[in-house]
Amino acid sequence: MRQCERPDRLVVTWEMGPVGALDASLVEVTLREVPGGTRLHLEHRAQVPPEFWDRFGPGSVGVGWDGGLLGLALYLGGEELPSTEDLGSDPALRAFNTASARAWGEAHRAAGADPATVASGVAATTQFYVPALAG
Repeated sequence: MRQCERPDRLVVTWEMGPVGALDASLVEVTLREVPGGTRLHLEHRAQVPPEFWDRFGPGSVGVGWDGGLLGLALYLGGEELPSTEDLGSDPALRAFNTASARAWGEAHRAAGADPATVASGVAATTQFYVPALAG
């Protein structure tokens, strides 16, 4: 943990795999009261290796955060979460991850990426988060 300002700010280091100090990224979460609830703001300042970005684009981390926030929303809403064993086969989660990969592709396109790069990134991201079912 880098910083914690109770009750509304948390900054943590995020590392994926064997990385060095220059590869670590920062995640900052802030909470702010708004009429009718609380607004959560999450910023992930990532150091993404070029080959990872070239293959997946922004969906590489975006779909994971979307799923994590979906799980948080379901939990806070008292909804039943799929078991760990069912995550890869749950139809609603598969549809959610597919839609998320497409939305991140659209954001990438809107930021200026060419259509072929976007299509390739969406396909790779979807395959990663929504693998083919065995059987």
